[in-house]
Amino acid sequence: MFIPFPSTAGVHTLRFAQKPTAVLSIKKPNQPTVSRDMLDLCRWLKQQYDYTLYAEPAVVDNEPEFAEVGLKKIDVRHPGRGVDFAITLGGDGTVLYYNSLFAHTKSPVPPVVSFALGSLGFLTPFPWSKYTDVIEVIHRAHKKPVFVCARMRLLCKVYRAGDRSIDDDNLNNSTTSTAAVNPNNMGLYRPRAVPPHPAPAVDGPHTAPT
Repeated sequence: MFIPFPSTAGVHTLRFAQKPTAVLSIKKPNQPTVSRDMLDLCRWLKQQYDYTLYAEPAVVDNEPEFAEVGLKKIDVRHPGRGVDFAITLGGDGTVLYYNSLFAHTKSPVPPVVSFALGSLGFLTPFPWSKYTDVIEVIHRAHKKPVFVCARMRLLCKVYRAGDRSIDDDNLNNSTTSTAAVNPNNMGLYRPRAVPPHPAPAVDGPHTAPT
């Protein structure tokens, strides 16, 4: 459980209601080096904080090397249930994929700290080499708030040429549309009161600098 404090220009401070005990890790797929990094991370989290560790069912089922750290499967219908915060290992695509897990659920989106292990890093402000320092600050966020950047949840519908217009009443019943979503993303930014990267603003709220 976390408590957001009042914001300025989309930047919030966040304090956990109690010491965090559970974390969800999401990694870039099909990258053996990232899998090894995630395994190192999980070992450290277990040894240092005895966290309950969650991951996607595909990782738990198909990557037996994670058995030693006791990974638990997230409930895909409620992926944020029981999770205090999330960690992504990859690039911007991994952050957006994490967000997409919540696209069609009412589950709250846990705050996420994103480490740069991919090709693009607009949304991944933290270097992997600093993961122990960064997570130590987050672990103490029940005592000292940390800065976060709240991102808006956007939903769009894409229609093929010739599709008839539909109104709000039958929007959810349409079978000719495909949904694309970029749900709310909260990134736990650099500690020590350093503000997040500059980003362009549209009518006030900040947007991702992509």
